[in-house]
Amino acid sequence: ALRQLQVFSTRELANLAWAWSALRGGDVPLLEAIAEAAMPTLLPSTSGDLTIADVHDSIGVDGSEPQDLGRGEDLGRAAPSDSVAVAGPDLSGPKAILALVEAFADERELLRSPVLGAAEAALSRHAARLDAVWGPGPPSAREVRRSGDGEQEPRVLLERPHLRVLWKPPGWTVSVGNEGRRLPFEGPGTGLGYGGEMQRWLAERFGAAEPIVREESTEHGIAHRLDRETSGALLCARDFSGHFAARFAFAAGLVRKEYLCLCENHLPPAPTLFERPLLTLYRHGLKWRSIAAAEGRPACTELRAAGHFRHPDGSFSLAALRLHTGRLHQIRVHLATAGHSLAGDAAYGQGVRAWCPRIFLHASRLGIGLPDEPLVVQGPLPEDLAEALDALVAVDARALAQGVGSRGRQAG
Repeated sequence: ALRQLQVFSTRELANLAWAWSALRGGDVPLLEAIAEAAMPTLLPSTSGDLTIADVHDSIGVDGSEPQDLGRGEDLGRAAPSDSVAVAGPDLSGPKAILALVEAFADERELLRSPVLGAAEAALSRHAARLDAVWGPGPPSAREVRRSGDGEQEPRVLLERPHLRVLWKPPGWTVSVGNEGRRLPFEGPGTGLGYGGEMQRWLAERFGAAEPIVREESTEHGIAHRLDRETSGALLCARDFSGHFAARFAFAAGLVRKEYLCLCENHLPPAPTLFERPLLTLYRHGLKWRSIAAAEGRPACTELRAAGHFRHPDGSFSLAALRLHTGRLHQIRVHLATAGHSLAGDAAYGQGVRAWCPRIFLHASRLGIGLPDEPLVVQGPLPEDLAEALDALVAVDARALAQGVGSRGRQAG
């Protein structure tokens, strides 16, 4: 049966690998055969034997956070630049390549497969040809002025030739691909108003010079989501080279995302893993909320450090967490299921408190291990969450010594 893979189209190979990975079949020989069959369909790698595993060490990445990537019509080869339609870029080939990478990244044994290096090279060549037509132009006057210096407006934290990291304020929404089609589920009594849409802000600030931020097919260059009430670092692309590099990094597990949260009760000592499978529930055909269920998808949240505090409302923990997967409301559901719902979470916890007017969840650190453009960005804790910490009293040395409770008052 494995010999029949040689007659599969490139699209069929990508779909087979992705479907088998989603079923958690664990058949490494099958995926190796798919990789071998896919090699002739990809452009030759220009980076020799460079593989995904070779760049993990640049930011200490050892986990993955797969995204819901659409499947393309055909992997194929990059079309000549003069064949790109004026109506918009054709992304079917790159999307299928990303689906293939995502499937292989779930199998640790395949991290050094040559097909992954070839896939990265193919995406790079697709990007170069698309950028020749749809690449950035001169900056506009609005981009040069760059408003938004306060915490309630987005701003640029870091800028590279192909990538940009933004500060996403609380209250601002982010819509990315399939993940964007969701019902709001913050629960009753949320203490946060509507701030705006990140994709609209991007288009207004950078759309004149960077056509990719106007493209709905590329999610306006936004590489991942943050919930409406979550603040912190948000990765965006400035061109197709950045877009494909970022999506490749997410699909291949080259992204490290860390969060800071305040939750109820005292957490166990770190390191601890929360690994309950999570099932996404739908309402009116849209993603709504998640629950812990045996039939759900694998999910892993790592507790890296925690400090314990007290307040008249009860005991709390300030925790540094790392995501190893990217499920809907993953941190909120994992902690709530374990008896540690987030402060201010009206959907999965006790709701807004007078001293904590929104969900205490902040995207504090973002790292991407790309060979040509590695970056690590710290998202500063916003003032409203820092003020919430001032209402707490530290009850153990970890609350201050581990650097996650420096704003809390020490018990005395």
